[in-house]
Formats: sequence, structure tokens, C-alpha cells
Amino acid sequence: MKKATLLILCFLLALQVANASFRVLETKQEQIIVEYNLGEYSFAKQNDFVYLVTSNMNYSMEPGAPMLAYEETKIAIPPSGSVQVTLLSSRHHSVKLEKKIMPVPEVVMEQDVSSYQYTLNEQLYQLSKSNNPLLNLLNPTTYRGIGFCPLEIHPFSYDGNYNLEITDQAIIKIEILGNTSFRSILESDDLTDLFLSQIINPEQAKNWQYITPAKVEYAEFSRSDYWWKIETDREGIFKIAPSQLTGFPLSDIDPRSFRLFSNSGVLLPFAINSPGNPFQEIPIQVIGEEDGRFDAQDYILFYGTTRDGVEKNQILQSNKDTYYNPYSGNCVYWLTFGGEFNTDPLRIATLPELQTWNTQTSTFVDNVRLETEKLRRETIGFDWYMTLLAGKVTADYDFTIELPDLSTNDNGILSFSLRQESVNYIATHNISVYVNGNVIPSSANSYIFSWQGLNEYVFQKSVPYFVPGANTIRIRVHRDKTDNIFLDWINVKYTRNIVKYAGKQTIVNQLENEYVVPVRYNVSSSTNFTVYQINSFNEASLVPVKNIAGSYYYIASGNTATKYILTNEEYYLPAKVQFIEPVDLVSNPGQVDNIIITPDEFINQAQTLA
Repeated sequence: MKKATLLILCFLLALQVANASFRVLETKQEQIIVEYNLGEYSFAKQNDFVYLVTSNMNYSMEPGAPMLAYEETKIAIPPSGSVQVTLLSSRHHSVKLEKKIMPVPEVVMEQDVSSYQYTLNEQLYQLSKSNNPLLNLLNPTTYRGIGFCPLEIHPFSYDGNYNLEITDQAIIKIEILGNTSFRSILESDDLTDLFLSQIINPEQAKNWQYITPAKVEYAEFSRSDYWWKIETDREGIFKIAPSQLTGFPLSDIDPRSFRLFSNSGVLLPFAINSPGNPFQEIPIQVIGEEDGRFDAQDYILFYGTTRDGVEKNQILQSNKDTYYNPYSGNCVYWLTFGGEFNTDPLRIATLPELQTWNTQTSTFVDNVRLETEKLRRETIGFDWYMTLLAGKVTADYDFTIELPDLSTNDNGILSFSLRQESVNYIATHNISVYVNGNVIPSSANSYIFSWQGLNEYVFQKSVPYFVPGANTIRIRVHRDKTDNIFLDWINVKYTRNIVKYAGKQTIVNQLENEYVVPVRYNVSSSTNFTVYQINSFNEASLVPVKNIAGSYYYIASGNTATKYILTNEEYYLPAKVQFIEPVDLVSNPGQVDNIIITPDEFINQAQTLA
């Protein structure tokens, strides 16, 4: 804890030095006039670039962008307030550079040792001037109940080549919007006092502190005495039989009181002020609950899923899609009965039977993704890759992908992600792509796809050559020297016929571009089946199925996330069912100083730490 406090103090003191560039000329309740003066700076040659040397200034952080310096100050605002800034005047001059400004380096790991790679991103250089205006007002935020807007000053305006315009001095008008008459009593401590020293208007900030209790989502395990932890490892309809629920006599259970809970399995952000995902009840079906006994032939049905998927893990990396959850693939559900709850248990209800529809279809759009996490490009971070296309000469790399029930009436969309291995030079990469032996043209006159450098390259093309069943995708890498390229994933988006096979569940996505309106889905099936409409992890309903002369169909309307699961009692079994006595952390009214979260195998070590 002392180390963390020391880091915070160093950070705040560094900001205090930087704030010396700003001088308040005039202060009113709703307006402040500030003078900015650029401090000392110089230019140095390094790695065939010009390095901008400053003291106590921040630098841009995006790898490949020009490494330009900027300063930041903070403007206190009342609760729910905001700020407007206006440049009243400025004094600047121009400098002609001999070399381009040094790019922000990319940190790479080589044999457990980090190194810097200076690779210029031409696009970021050309956008540098428009991306870095002199005044950049950031969104409001808070620290210890004090609201403020960070204001960045970018005194170095760069055209991406050899011209640099430098602002030496600026007069800025700051207008504070909101209830500036708000008053509060400051709850002060050492860190709050240090933070106030970074504010342009600290005296106003002392009156505007507004501390609200942090919202924290949690599981109210104290509402019931008995809980089973259920884990699911795929998407579909799951079945829980009495034989799976061990721990106490089932004769004591009234199945009409069964409840199921989950928090969706969506990856949590790294932000320490995140409240977490809500612990929400999931609707279930309890077959045989009507008699008030959970007999041997009775069972529970519910919609289960996994933690994988780009939508669930997109918060992990801002610059790259992540499909697989890096911590766990299984989604966790909690089953209980009885207890002290304020609402009736949720059940999967049957939707009203629709008689009309706006459109009908026998197909839907599906995605098949080929991805495994086997290789790392760096020894740190969350990037994993499927394989390495390595070599010194031109070579072919074949991959097989299954496309069940493909409709040949439409083209498929083939996409995949490539990235060169970490090296200290810029290379040009050339590939050709084949589907089932047919080459994909890059233009009217070429079959070569090319790109430069270390950044991710995403291939995407409409392809007419896919067939139902197995398809071969060939990536030919053209080389005359070493060019090793990581393949991350392959995805095919295609039109799929709606077919319900015996012995397996079928998942049908909502028809694209037909949302919130009734759609008739025609299903090819030899037997009757049940349809579950899934709108989210905690919203499931039954859809009536119609059979006219052996032709099956159902009518439903959904949203962009809706899918339909077709099953004829082909239910999945949970990956794990375990009786647990969980701890309700909020049920203890006393003070808790530390919470240690650990896997079961490290319980003893955790007790030692405690």
C-alpha cells in the first residue's frame, strides 16, 4: 500500500511542476482567463529522426504517431457541470525540420527483454495536425468527489513532414457551465490537497465536492441458504436433472420455487470504479413442477452460453478484437430454491401466436469462425495467434472450414487477420487467396494482395466459390526472403438454410434488416420441434411452431441480438454442477479491509496472506 501511495504522490507532484506553465489572469464565478507560456524545449537527432526534448511535458502514446509533447491542466466544475474554452490570442512561430519527428515507439518483447521499435505510420503522420488542435478539452470526470475537465494544450502543430508550428504563448477564456452557486463542505486529506494544487480554480473546487456512494453489483447469496454453481461450456438449451443436484434431500424442495441467476459472463473492464455486471435472474422451465415435488423424471431447462465472443470481450483491447475470454470459457449460473425474495420465480413463457408476417425466409445469415489460441507474438499482453505462416520462399497454407447447410444463392464473405512477426524493419507482404482452388482477384488486373509493416492486416472479400460442407481456404505467401506472418483467425459469413436435424440443436439468427417486425421462418425438418427465442442472456421465451401438411414454420419478431434455438429434447448437460456455500460479502455489517480472490488450490496461501 505504501508503494502505491508513493506512486500516486510522484504522479501528482509531476503534474504540479507541469501546471507552472499556466497563470490565472482573472477569476470570476463563471469565467476564468488563463495565460499559457511554453517552457524550455530543444531538438535532438536520434534514430534518423528529430526528437523533441522537453521537461515536465507529456507525449503522445499511440505507436507510429509523431511523438509530440503537450501539457495538461484541470478545470474544476460544479456537480453535473461542464466547460467551454475559447482561444483569445496566441503568439507562435514556424520551424523547418531537417528530419521528420520521431514516431512513438512500439514496445516489443524479445527473449524476455523489451525493446523499442520506431516504425513510422504514414497515415497517423498526415493526420497529426487535425488530430492535435491547440486546445483539446476532454470529457468531465471526478477525483475524490471533485468534478473537473482536463484541458490539453498542444503547442507543437506538425504537418507530418518537415514543418512545425510552435505556440509560445496563448490567452484562453474558460467558461464554467452549471450550478456555480453549489456549496459543500470539503472532506480533505493529503491526496485531495495535492490534487487541488493541480486545479486552475482550487478555491471553487473546494465548494463543489460531491461524493456519492460507489455502486457495486453483487450477488445476494444471503437471500437463500442453498446454492448450486452451474457451469456451461457451449450455447444452447441445458437440462438439469434431480440426479445432478446433490447435497441434501430433494424431497424437501418445492420445484416451483427454483430460481436461476447469472451476471452474463461479459468481461469486466480494468477500471477500478466499474460497478461490475448485474447479478440477474434467468427465466427457466421446470418440467413437472405442478405437483410441488421434484421427482426423478422432472428436470429444469434454461438457456446457457459461454464467455467467448467478440461482443463479450471487446473491452479487453481497444485496438484489436478478442474472441476468446483469456480467463475462463465457461459461463457460471447459480441455482437456488425457496429463500427470501421479493418477486415470483421467473419462468420461460410462451409468446402469443402470430398470424401474419411482413416477410418470410428459409435462410439466415450465419458466421463460422476458425480460431485457436496457440502462439504468442509477444510474451506479454493478450494477443494469441492460430499459426505462423513461416518461410523464405513462396509457399501455400491450407485451412479447412465447414459450412453446413450453405445456400448457393448468395456469395459468402471471407475474412481473416494477419500480422507480421516482431522485427526491426519494414517489409512488404504479398499474398494470393484461393477458395476451393479458385483464386480471388484483388482488382481487375491482379490476384496479389499487398500491405506494409507490422500492423494488423484484415482481408475481406465477397466469394462465390463456397460449397455446402467442407471448404478449403488457401493462403499463398509470395516471398523472395524471410517473411513470417501470424494468422489470427478466419471467418466466413454466409447464407444458411434453416434445417432442423434429428439429434442436434439448431441456432437460427434473426433475419438481417428485418427487426421488430414479424418474420415467418420456414424450417426443413422431418419431426416436430420446440423453438426458444433468445433476446439476451436473461430473456428467453417459447415461440409457437406450426405444421401444415408436413411443412414447419414459426413466426416471430426480434432485435439485432435475437436468435432462435430449435430443439426436439436434444438438451445439453452442464459442464459442472456443484453444491456451494457462497459468502455474501455485503451481509457482514462490519468493516472489511481486504478481499482476497483466489482459486481453490491456493486457499491455504490466501489464508496466510490474510
